[in-house]
Amino acid sequence: MRFPPPAKAGGFQRIILMKTSLRRFIRFTRSERSEKGQDFPEYALILGTVAVVALAVLAPLRQAIITAFNFAIAALQAAVGG
Repeated sequence: MRFPPPAKAGGFQRIILMKTSLRRFIRFTRSERSEKGQDFPEYALILGTVAVVALAVLAPLRQAIITAFNFAIAALQAAVGG
């Protein structure tokens, strides 16, 4: 429903127009306020999920990773002469 601009509206129509505008503004500010601060918990959940998946993937490969690092250390020590 469209209302005439406040300058052309009568007294009762101005009140209805102001009430409607105020309700829309309150509804808009409430919806904006309810979404504030949601980014942090979402990022925390994503980070936690990534950490759990990384641990689940790397745990069985622990010995292979240790062996690969020891091999790289030995190769670097041989190249340096130590």
